[in-house]
Amino acid sequence: MGEKQSGLLWYLFAAILFVAFFELFLARSQVATIPYSDFKTLLAAGKVTEATIGPDTIEATVDLGGAQKLLPPDEYKQIKAVSAARASRRAGALTAAPQRGWAG
Repeated sequence: MGEKQSGLLWYLFAAILFVAFFELFLARSQVATIPYSDFKTLLAAGKVTEATIGPDTIEATVDLGGAQKLLPPDEYKQIKAVSAARASRRAGALTAAPQRGWAG
């Protein structure tokens, strides 16, 4: 391989690494944290469109249509800001930290 091609491969590798780090650290950090009770309210209202349950948290995507009536204003604004940052129209991501006995 020539010196020019080798340099090009290093730039390509660096670009892929940059995109991977960007996705890992910046895209994943854009979540709103709300109490588990508010998550249950959104779930009961049918606003949760996707959820991933972890050992200590629940990550979910919610439909924000009508959610303003269900949540405290500060939490709604936080989810709305995350939604705008993710450039999605009506979906927002949130993390709910369950309290003890959260299964019920």
